[in-house]
Amino acid sequence: MLRKEARRFAARAVHASFLAILLCSASAFGQEGAQPRERAQGPAGAQAQRVQVPPGPRIRAAVVAGGCCHDYPGQTATLMHAVEKVLPVDWTFLYIGGTNGQHVPALYDDPNWFKGYDIIVHNECYTPGDTLISQRYLQNIGLATRAGIPAMVIHCAMHTFRAEPTDEWREVQGVKSVRHGPATRVPMKVAAPKHPIMQGIPAEWLSPVDEIYILDRVYPGTVTLATAVEPSNSTEYAVVWTHQAQGARVFGTSIGHSNATWADPVYQQLLTQGFKWAVGR
Repeated sequence: MLRKEARRFAARAVHASFLAILLCSASAFGQEGAQPRERAQGPAGAQAQRVQVPPGPRIRAAVVAGGCCHDYPGQTATLMHAVEKVLPVDWTFLYIGGTNGQHVPALYDDPNWFKGYDIIVHNECYTPGDTLISQRYLQNIGLATRAGIPAMVIHCAMHTFRAEPTDEWREVQGVKSVRHGPATRVPMKVAAPKHPIMQGIPAEWLSPVDEIYILDRVYPGTVTLATAVEPSNSTEYAVVWTHQAQGARVFGTSIGHSNATWADPVYQQLLTQGFKWAVGR
């Protein structure tokens, strides 16, 4: 493990040949800032297969993940594998620890946390309610997009810091949500079929088990790409969108709860095309 007094979040880049590391037990990442093991095999015991590197300049991508409720190493591996089929990417997996929503990751204490990356993928889930979070801490999260670095925000990232009264994090994401409906199969409809992110995505797609996030607000600069109706209140909400945050491109989706959703080829295509759009490829 990295020593806290060094750089807790300087996880080294994870390349395609190390994808199997993330598919191992999540216990390997049980501490904040933990690094992947040097040698590992996939679930079936086979070594990770090399992925043919696509042409073009390499992209430096950081995946910020951790908190409660989801399989972050497995989801990260799925994202890496899908995107690396079409883009050359150097990955850094910033696993920021915690197993419940009360954890406050120290990553954003550093105002330079995002330096050196071309895109930040947020797939974290923290909802501290009794812990005082400073406004400076929340502002540090938005420094990346204010610096023009694109982002992806996935599923519970929308509920991270949802108890905070100020909007610094929500203005990055483009939406505000503090609750969701029960887990179910989500019937989604494409609202912007001509948008490059939605090319090839079925006009109607029934996801595996997932959750519809109830959006209390959609911020200026947000464009809805797909919607779903929450059965509990018969209201239609955006489930896929884009947002312009201080000039930086942000791709967002509230879908991504279950491993079954992440394993769905349509969902992987959606994430891949969202990643490509965000980095302008």
